[in-house]
Amino acid sequence: MDKQTRNILLCIPAGLLCGWGFSNLGAEGLCKPLLLLGQSLRELSLGGFGGNLLAWLSVLALSALPLLGLLKRSGKNRGADLLLPLASVELLAMLYFLVNPTRLSARLLWMGQTEIRCLWALTSMGAVIATLGAWILLGFLDRMERRAARLLPGLLLLCAYALSFLNSFQGAEELVSELASVKAGNTEEQLHTYAIILKSLCLGIRLIPTFLSAKVLLWAAELARLVETDPFGEDTLIKGKITAVHCKKTAVYTVLCSLAANLLQLFTLPYLADIQIRVYFSLEALVLCSTLFLLCGYFRRAKELHDDNASII
Repeated sequence: MDKQTRNILLCIPAGLLCGWGFSNLGAEGLCKPLLLLGQSLRELSLGGFGGNLLAWLSVLALSALPLLGLLKRSGKNRGADLLLPLASVELLAMLYFLVNPTRLSARLLWMGQTEIRCLWALTSMGAVIATLGAWILLGFLDRMERRAARLLPGLLLLCAYALSFLNSFQGAEELVSELASVKAGNTEEQLHTYAIILKSLCLGIRLIPTFLSAKVLLWAAELARLVETDPFGEDTLIKGKITAVHCKKTAVYTVLCSLAANLLQLFTLPYLADIQIRVYFSLEALVLCSTLFLLCGYFRRAKELHDDNASII
């Protein structure tokens, strides 16, 4: 087993653990660090002129953190840098209203004080993360435009890891939600135990296409490295043929896994409070397999055309 495959296998349990932890924390648990930060700054600001000044300096210093990204300027298109001041403004607004939650209470009278602070913490931090994420992505696309050949294998490898982690994270969240529903619907402890085992097994089956999709991205990364070195070489052609065969098998396994998860729930219906029959298959895996399969065929035909032109010359 190669290193990249082992990393994918590590990303899947990491995503499951993180998804399970976030689901059990709940909204209040997720926003608790931000609420503690706001409470600390508020207590500091109430300590007189010196404390208030120190609190404001702390808020401004934290808000200026995104502007540090302006120190690393590269490339011609730096319009994405406008997102950094926007993130600073969002961060400043988040901290200000965390320190002064009563100014939010006047606008949201139908909610309690704790709910308002928690809602504001989550939504404002989400806006900051989304803005910074957009800045990172746009900067990467700018570099990708100038160095696509060198960055493509690394990008595909990163996508494989991210796909494994995020799908596992989402699967764990769905599992926690389903188990809560099962617990509410089943009054017998034995049935609840059966449901936990069966739901976990269904999740494991549905994560197999995720692993296969990540493997397809790994094959694509390896093929991209060979194409960059020698697009019409014999090694590239052989790798393309092997990858095409793997893609066909992966598509078949993906469909079978979806069918297996549905049949498992069908035959164990008496032990479940609810079921989740999916009439669609793992679209991402099928799309990746189909795209890479077609690309492999394209490389094969390009190689044949290249050889024909070389023989004529």
